[in-house]
Amino acid sequence: MATMTFKAKIQQDGSIAIPKRTRERLEPLRGESVEVSIHTDVTPSKEDQVRNPLYDIIGIAKGGRPDGAENHDMYLYGEGPMRSALPISG
Repeated sequence: MATMTFKAKIQQDGSIAIPKRTRERLEPLRGESVEVSIHTDVTPSKEDQVRNPLYDIIGIAKGGRPDGAENHDMYLYGEGPMRSALPISG
């Protein structure tokens, strides 16, 4: 995968204006799919930020292992050191 970096302007209608020189360099890719990453100093408003749908399920589980967070690798994959979540008396 090749990477090309250039500055472009987002127009009022939402289209992206790519500079002519960059368009010429992209000509061999006409018709191909590309991935676009947007980097800006502008912080989007809360309404414009994408909400992660998994946030809705955080904290709804009841019960479970008290050391699940600490020993998740052991429970899921059977590997890693088993750590006790409870104080060891001795």
